[in-house]
Amino acid sequence: MNIMLLKEGKINVVFDRNDLASHGISYDKLDYKEPVTRKIFKEALDLAKRQVGFCADSGRLYVEAFPCLGGGCVVSFTKLSKDETAAEKITYDYIYEITGSDNFLSAVLLLKKSDSRYYVYKYNESYYFVLSLPFPPLSEYGEEISEPSMTLCALEEAGKRIKI
Repeated sequence: MNIMLLKEGKINVVFDRNDLASHGISYDKLDYKEPVTRKIFKEALDLAKRQVGFCADSGRLYVEAFPCLGGGCVVSFTKLSKDETAAEKITYDYIYEITGSDNFLSAVLLLKKSDSRYYVYKYNESYYFVLSLPFPPLSEYGEEISEPSMTLCALEEAGKRIKI
């Protein structure tokens, strides 16, 4: 299980196939009505509290799950304020594929000047910048990925996360 703090009030939890199998569950069988789903989510939220300070003890959460190619999944937990509806809180991750060291360095410098939260993966010969709104446009340096949830799953499984 891997916890990523995307921004204040939002985390992604990556469950690989073994995480799910150890609980006797798969992505297809995730259902909050089932005790096993509630148990694995509680474990993830407890770990998130210890690792990144994400406290979900009070208030409501918006939960989204996306399948990964290797049999795991990414579950996004977003805190909702008392007046917010889930539809108002949906935020989308954006992923840009950037090739070449010059484009990579230019994108890093641009993001360092902004207040954006982002992280970077190296996979094959490309760099993948995973961003949440707001962020400066990176289209000058690379290409936006059209299926960010599937790409994120693949990067979590096969890519190398780079600390910048």
